[in-house]
Amino acid sequence: MNKNDCKIVQDLLPNYIDKLTNEYTNEFIERHLNECSECKKIYDKMKKQIDLNFQIDDKEIKPMKKINKKVKIMGILILILAIVVAISLYINYKSSYLFDAKTGKIYGSDIQVSNDRNVLIEYNSNYNDIDIDTAIVLTLDNNICKNARLIETPNNGKAKESLEYKYSIINSKNSGAYSNGNFSEKLELSYNYNMWNGKSLEDILKELDEYELNVIEY
Repeated sequence: MNKNDCKIVQDLLPNYIDKLTNEYTNEFIERHLNECSECKKIYDKMKKQIDLNFQIDDKEIKPMKKINKKVKIMGILILILAIVVAISLYINYKSSYLFDAKTGKIYGSDIQVSNDRNVLIEYNSNYNDIDIDTAIVLTLDNNICKNARLIETPNNGKAKESLEYKYSIINSKNSGAYSNGNFSEKLELSYNYNMWNGKSLEDILKELDEYELNVIEY
């Protein structure tokens, strides 16, 4: 047997095992392996070693693939959760200012549909270190106020004491300007301001002209 053929075949074996050789080369190698036991032993040993290395690499790669897949799934779930939370907070914010014009009660998450026009007015007042954030919800019919609901949030101790005092006035029998007062666990005071009923939105905004207002229609 030609020893040169053995050298050629042995040089080609790695490419042959990786299926990188062409059809004619494959025929030459296979014919030689059938005739040469020495080259056949080298081939079997080489193929066994390559297969073993592949199995080891595959065992190492599979766990990494699983980890990467879990990371991707976790990222998607976190993104979905963030979107749901953002939408929930937005709905909660908007719905917290919706109310029943007849009773003056503020809705929670149960948003009720109304044909009336609703306007939200927000501003901050600070007198003698009494810092209060105020949100006013107006229900308008042809631009005339049917109901005004105020929600006041204290930002310091003096503001809290001021709202507690106002709450006592609202719930007294002598109060005509205020009604339906509620002091929540969040220290927010909410009540109806009856003096604006029958007034236009423009007149109400004029009365609040001294404040920097944020007016939102919805």
